[in-house]
Amino acid sequence: MNISKTLHDWLALPGIPAGSEVWEKLPVHTHTFHGVQEHVEREHWHLDSFVEEVLPLYDHNTVLIGHDLGGVIASMAALKKPPRAVVLSGTALGNWWFWTRLSAAPLLNRFFYHTFKGNLFVQVGGCQSTMHRFSNQPHFHDPSKMMTLAKHMKPPKNLALELATNCPVYLIWGRNEVFYPGFIAKRLSKDLLAPLHWNDGGHYCMWTHAEDFYANILSVEQHLRRH
Repeated sequence: MNISKTLHDWLALPGIPAGSEVWEKLPVHTHTFHGVQEHVEREHWHLDSFVEEVLPLYDHNTVLIGHDLGGVIASMAALKKPPRAVVLSGTALGNWWFWTRLSAAPLLNRFFYHTFKGNLFVQVGGCQSTMHRFSNQPHFHDPSKMMTLAKHMKPPKNLALELATNCPVYLIWGRNEVFYPGFIAKRLSKDLLAPLHWNDGGHYCMWTHAEDFYANILSVEQHLRRH
């Protein structure tokens, strides 16, 4: 499929450690969270601070698409300022983030963050191409920043249930997703009453399987136009 049509009203929010570059093959607008991928300090790391950063960037005509951390922020932002729709990919909205917080615990954090500095995540979550594209980027993979963010990954209770009544929600998921397996997507689809669109990618399916992901996006657009 030829990826040509620019999606002017789609705003993509990233996760870590790969950051906003995971969206580089798709014609969407992106946002880089302040102080996460850059060599600048971030004053606040609680999730509400990320939400406040995003709120001025969109309106009711925007489709917010969030990956990983970005999925949580898109969902939380939508409760404060409903967009046209929210699209989630490779994320969770509830207790699954316990494992991320656990990774920041003493001893464990030295393995996940200080030893591998995010490289383990981009390798396991994708393939050889994601390893070469996103590994060993110190401005992305700052261990202290990733660990601090991991400690704050506790979405509000009932986030999924509240989002389901707030705006249309769609899921685009890789069948080979390792961090947020298919059963999480199916549970989210049920809780959010959200159509679930599959592709053959993994956690970074918007980069490794960009054409398939783009086809998923167009399907969401068609559904929105009909409804």
